[in-house]
Amino acid sequence: MKPKIFGLVLFSAALATLVGFAQTTPLVKVFLNDKAVSSKARMIDGVLYAPVDEILKPFDYKSAKKGDRYELTPIAGVVQRDGATGSVGVSVKGKTATLKVLGVRPLAGYEEEWLEVYGTITSPVQQTLNLDSAVAVFVGGKQTNHTLSAAEMGGEVYAALNPAESVEVKIQFKREPGAEIERVVLTFGNNKNDIKDVFRIRIKD
Repeated sequence: MKPKIFGLVLFSAALATLVGFAQTTPLVKVFLNDKAVSSKARMIDGVLYAPVDEILKPFDYKSAKKGDRYELTPIAGVVQRDGATGSVGVSVKGKTATLKVLGVRPLAGYEEEWLEVYGTITSPVQQTLNLDSAVAVFVGGKQTNHTLSAAEMGGEVYAALNPAESVEVKIQFKREPGAEIERVVLTFGNNKNDIKDVFRIRIKD
């Protein structure tokens, strides 16, 4: 899947050719929704320049030099799937629902063994949502699936929601010793159609 960047002029190599301007041009911040994705951008002659790797990181891509050119390549360990991309604390709108991951915490009573990703999911229509799959990618690239439990949505496996209604989401993963969760890929289904909502959420910047 190619990242959708929407008009940002990116390659940081261009900054090297504009050093004289850059030294006198103030730094500006670039936001994706409410999340700051770069604090090193500059506006020069009406054109926005920012480091490529900072802008692409929320999309799980990075730049890589290959011969005399640069290519955009997926970050190692990322499950390559279509879906909505976002970060912790940002409401991410999918095809059938909106997800907001609030963070990761140790699972109460099992702090040494399990982690819990938590947040909310909101439905725009009356429907029943279920968690089809959940994958955590740890720093270093190791992946693990979530544990089966009845704590996923409002304490149940399914969540019957009215229009604009939200429910708490809690998804549990076994700890990877010495590593933090870098991102999660969460897939939700519903009882109205065959559309699957895939959310790719970065936990650690």
